[in-house]
Amino acid sequence: MNKFFLSLLFSLISLLAYSQEYKLDYISLENSNAIVIGSGIKIEIFKSIHDPTRNKHTDISVTRYSIKEKKEIIQKYTLSEVAYDEIVNCILNIKAIDLINNFEIFLDADDTTLKFSSRNALVEYSISGLGKGDKNTPYKDFLFTIQTILNYANVKIRGIND
Repeated sequence: MNKFFLSLLFSLISLLAYSQEYKLDYISLENSNAIVIGSGIKIEIFKSIHDPTRNKHTDISVTRYSIKEKKEIIQKYTLSEVAYDEIVNCILNIKAIDLINNFEIFLDADDTTLKFSSRNALVEYSISGLGKGDKNTPYKDFLFTIQTILNYANVKIRGIND
């Protein structure tokens, strides 16, 4: 009986020690339209995944150009752990092959770029012409991720999440 409990304890410790939780330390969403002056927006999410004392803290920064003020406006605030986890799960659902296989050429369309990193690896997806109509295309997971980030950042982009 002692061997059983010892084995169970060892298994639990091993499971906890080797279980992986996917965390991204940097997420960036950029959207712009070359024809529309001041349409560029950048949303950045920073998470300190290497420092356990700051691990629960996630910063979000929204940068836009104000035509009226003729300068970039930056808004910063804290993102909840639940929101961060939802965004990371959405990103992990994106399949690169879906984005490659549905290649289309658009003129004068919005360019949407999603970057994310963990440690030393950076992944970047960039799509031109993304819109709400892509919810039934191979772009659907990418679109849902972008909409999720925009909603948590309190940002509306015409044609994507308006």
